[in-house]
Amino acid sequence: MIIGAYAIGSHQGFIYTRHDTPELRKNLDIALAQAEEYGLLGETILGSGFDFKVEVHFDVGIFVSGESSALMRSIEGKAPEPRPKYIRTSVSGIWDRPSNLNNVETWANVPLIIGRSSEWYNSIGTEGSKGTKLISLSGHVCNSAVVEVPMGTSLRDIVYDFGGGIPKGKKLKAIHFGGPMGGTIPESLIDNPLDFDVLSKLGASMGAGDMLMMDEDTCLVEVARYFLEFLSGESCGKCVPCREGIRQMLNILTNMTKGKGVEGDIELLEELSEVIGEAALCSLGRSVQKPLLSMLKHFRDEFEAHIKEQRCPAHFCKELIALEGA
Repeated sequence: MIIGAYAIGSHQGFIYTRHDTPELRKNLDIALAQAEEYGLLGETILGSGFDFKVEVHFDVGIFVSGESSALMRSIEGKAPEPRPKYIRTSVSGIWDRPSNLNNVETWANVPLIIGRSSEWYNSIGTEGSKGTKLISLSGHVCNSAVVEVPMGTSLRDIVYDFGGGIPKGKKLKAIHFGGPMGGTIPESLIDNPLDFDVLSKLGASMGAGDMLMMDEDTCLVEVARYFLEFLSGESCGKCVPCREGIRQMLNILTNMTKGKGVEGDIELLEELSEVIGEAALCSLGRSVQKPLLSMLKHFRDEFEAHIKEQRCPAHFCKELIALEGA
């Protein structure tokens, strides 16, 4: 971060992290104090005449505060509400001054690239996705862990070599990437490489590296409903397309899981997704429909079964199980 600040001529830095991490807060205080003691922070760093100070800020515990413009408003002491994306942070960021925002993983690569050369870094990964990536393995996987893998590693290797496969000998049904605003791909596509462009073409996204494994007993309609329920509670509510669009989609999916879905629901979900994707104020709002659309792309028959047959193929939705036994 100090190197990046020197490169662009910045004299003020901010570290923004979760509020519920007391150990991290303690360690950051220690690290910053040590950096100042060694002359790596503060005035005229190492006698260079370059000044740089760092402040630590913590979020307020809501999902939207991770959106870039909302994050900057939070640092300013304001409510973490996003602003229109046509306002570029490189022109007008924190306190309307040009700002540069990167995650910790990006900054961690900077000293390695400088120390070992860009040629070394570019030798790792694929043509379009260089270096390594931290992947958080969770869900139905034997080894829940954070692993660092070279870009280009096959998804199958990540699941079975690093993750140890699926528990209880069950089959992998799908992998969800990128958290509540990511995308889902079926087991049939896991021989693809870990690559930004490849995942995008498959309807998923890398996000922060979250990789959620789902076994054969997982109902994708319920998963889509769960994500939208979470996002409904986390929307800042500032713009109508996001606030009301999520509620409408959540109601439709909830009805599907209860055997109350009707013909045309899937098409209505797709129409609402298109409106939200085009009209929502921020990048968060324009991404809330991505999990649903990826599931409809790869598992449309499962959604249709909930409506046309009032049947949950995964035998998860209780109301539909009751209807099957009636």
